This record gives sequence, structure tokens and C-alpha cells, in this order.
Amino acid sequence: MKKKKKVWIIICAAVAVVVVLVLANVAPFFSMSPAATERISGTGVIAVNNSMCNVYLVESNEGYALIDAGINMNGLAKTLAELGVDPAGVKYVFLTHSDGDHVAALPLFPNATIYMGEDEKQLLDGRTNRSGGAGNSLPAGIDIDSIVLLGDGQEITIGERVIKAVKAPGHTPGSMLYIADDKYVFSGDAFKIANNKMSVHPFTMDDKTSKDSMQKHYKEIKKTYLTLTAHYGYFVSPDLVLS
Repeated sequence: MKKKKKVWIIICAAVAVVVVLVLANVAPFFSMSPAATERISGTGVIAVNNSMCNVYLVESNEGYALIDAGINMNGLAKTLAELGVDPAGVKYVFLTHSDGDHVAALPLFPNATIYMGEDEKQLLDGRTNRSGGAGNSLPAGIDIDSIVLLGDGQEITIGERVIKAVKAPGHTPGSMLYIADDKYVFSGDAFKIANNKMSVHPFTMDDKTSKDSMQKHYKEIKKTYLTLTAHYGYFVSPDLVLS
């Protein structure tokens, strides 16, 4: 009887460890609250809900720029159709980083030039592994060498708009903020925002580097109008505080 009891204790302990590990990996998803699909009044920016993510369309007189490419290609195609947006009219895609929930719908945009931070390529070419022991990958048909790599502070002019790339490593080595017209910060997963408090995003590769990035760019972010995240909706930038 004692031996059986000991075995059951070991089994229960093992199950408890598994449950804790699963909850630790699943719990962050419950705090994600992407914005509904909507045209954000007075901005020329459209928030597009794509399952657990937001991607953002930025209107210009040269066509649309898209910030990130979401997790669900079919879902994104359906939402764009409902908005009356032809994917062929998306001329630019800016990837904040290369995680799968930010690149899945890239094949929808055959006419788009794809941009990404220069330090992110290491996750796609095998030099660096993402958390979990493997690198990131692009959807079939997307050639890594076709992506235009951006340096810190580099600006891309799209019609009447200017989009600036700002390095914000931590979540991944090449995570980028994109600041449009000095008004709108597209932050991807560079940080989490809850109740106007900026903190380290779940599943971040390097927490310390992420915190350093937030500290470095906090004042610049506060000077803008809106900060638009990938998983938590968007916020009035001057209201943000560091947690």
C-alpha cells in the first residue's frame, strides 16, 4: 500500500507540474484584447482584427501600407473584402518582427514591398533560434531575400506619409517600432499595454533588453498621438506610463 501511495504522489506531482507549465504558456493569451475592426477617426488608419491580433492599414495616395500580416490569412482576406480593400492595392508591408502570428498572410499581397528590421533576419536564416529551440519561418512563396531590411531611424516615404523604423529589440532581436508621421506608433510586440501601463510582452526572448528598449523610447512615444499594439488594441500615447 505504501508503495502504491508513493507512486500516486509522484504521478500527482508530475501532473501538477504539467498543469502549471501549460497554464503559464496559455494564461497570457487570455489577457490579449485586440481592437475591433474599425476606421480610427481622423487618422487614415484602419485597425483590422485578425483572430488574436490586430494588423493596421495606413492609407496614402500611393496605396495602402500594412503593419504586420496577422495569423489567419483567410480571415484577413475576408475582413479586407468587407472593408472594400483589394489586397492588390496594398503596396507596402512593414513587419514589426517575424513571429508566425505577424507574417501568416504575406502571400495575400503580391504587389507589396515587404520591410523588416535588419536584426530580425537572424531568426529566419538559421543563425538564431526563437524561444523553444527553433527559428522562425516565412509562409511558402515568400523569399527571405526579397525582404527589404531596415536600419534604426530609416525613413520610408509613401505618398504624403513618412514611416520611420525604430529598433526596439527584446521581444525578438530585430523587433521594430514604426512611427508614422510622428503621430502613430505601431509597436507590434515590443511591449504589452494594460490599463495604460507598458510592460514586457509575454514570450519575450530577452526581458532586460525589452525593458531597456521601453526606457529608451518612452519619451519619444509619449510625444505621439496613438500607440497601436498587435494584441492589446490602441492607446492615447501621452497617457502611457512605464510599469
